[in-house]
Amino acid sequence: MARAYSEDLRKKVISHIMSGCSKREAAKVFKIGEATVYNWLRLYKAGSLQAKRRTDYPRKVDEQKLRDYVKQNPDHTLKQIGQALDLKFQNVATWRLNKG
Repeated sequence: MARAYSEDLRKKVISHIMSGCSKREAAKVFKIGEATVYNWLRLYKAGSLQAKRRTDYPRKVDEQKLRDYVKQNPDHTLKQIGQALDLKFQNVATWRLNKG
């Protein structure tokens, strides 16, 4: 997963816009999306440019635990596997069982 842009970069972009540059030009200069510029302006007007905290969920599935579970329950859906292993559904859906 991509990391959030630094607060320093966010401040530079806002400063660039406040000095008279257009939002579109700022996006081009700093090589970021226009939507990102608009989001940062909204955050700036609200009083903070800090990135939102990411949800805390496991980044990886314990491979052996998953293999054992699938071996014992080969007919379960991804959702059932995720619930049984206490994982968020998107973690299970994107995990691929390596053959070999």
